[in-house]
Amino acid sequence: MVARGLLTSSSRKVVDSHAIPRLLFQTSELPAETVPDLMTAQLGFFERRLFSDVQCKQFLDTSFAKDPRVAARFDALPGAHRADLWRYAVLLRHGGAYLDVKTVGVSSLADIFPEHHDKPTLYTVLSSNHGVRWVHNG
Repeated sequence: MVARGLLTSSSRKVVDSHAIPRLLFQTSELPAETVPDLMTAQLGFFERRLFSDVQCKQFLDTSFAKDPRVAARFDALPGAHRADLWRYAVLLRHGGAYLDVKTVGVSSLADIFPEHHDKPTLYTVLSSNHGVRWVHNG
């Protein structure tokens, strides 16, 4: 993990570890008005929050003001790695779910991410592109 050791326990907001906040985070280099929302029908009670690169940097500057190394690391990373650092940070801070903006949903997010769990849960996403299958962990 790129940011290992940067996001300390003192950076975390205390949340109920058994509840998944109804937030869907996404990021794109493109302006928000040009990014299609491919998850509209599946959102249900989830609130979609789309961040640009500038907004990602602002989030890190504000949320991790006590440790400027986090935002400095963001500036030093290439595109996809920048998105990874922001994704880990925003989920650490707020909880919720993250999906790439290219993700097309086939099920309701409420069905995939029930509101409460008895223990922490790891989700795996299966995808297929022209017959090639991939496994993504999240």
